[in-house]
Amino acid sequence: MMHEPLRVTALIGAEPHPPEWDRLVPSSVPNRFASTGDFLGADHLEPGLVLLGPPGGLADAARIAEVLRARSGGWVVAHLSQATVDGEWTAQTVTAGYPLPLPDLVAAAGGESGTPLLELTTVLSFVARARHDINNPLTSAMAETQLLLMDVTDPMVVEPLETIQHQIRRIRDLVLAMGVLRTP
Repeated sequence: MMHEPLRVTALIGAEPHPPEWDRLVPSSVPNRFASTGDFLGADHLEPGLVLLGPPGGLADAARIAEVLRARSGGWVVAHLSQATVDGEWTAQTVTAGYPLPLPDLVAAAGGESGTPLLELTTVLSFVARARHDINNPLTSAMAETQLLLMDVTDPMVVEPLETIQHQIRRIRDLVLAMGVLRTP
């Protein structure tokens, strides 16, 4: 069964919006709203990706998702924020998902190209990012556990540390196994 690509169908945010949005969000977005209330009052919208920017918060995004659940079609609501260290705009889907840089989300949502939101390359980029984000603290935990094992001689402490080390290795092996999932 073929699905239509998900397109950015609405942008909600106070005017004037941040200038980066002109660069990141396709100019072809058919509907722009100043507030959540304006968006919810519109009944002529095509299903697609709804981007919610400031001053709307996650509560507004959840409210929109709840209302859209009753409407037919495929809707995805994403809350936009600059919560990252480098100040890049990210989009967090309300239902589930990993925060994506806004350009990646718009590109994955079809923007001008018509690419489906969850095409294989998008999923694989999630996997690569998750592997990286899991592997860094995992490596640190493994190193700290091994250092403690070198210093401790009490069997009451060594045994739990060895259990921790074993479990960390299991997670590491799982992360390594995900390495076969790569973009072509």
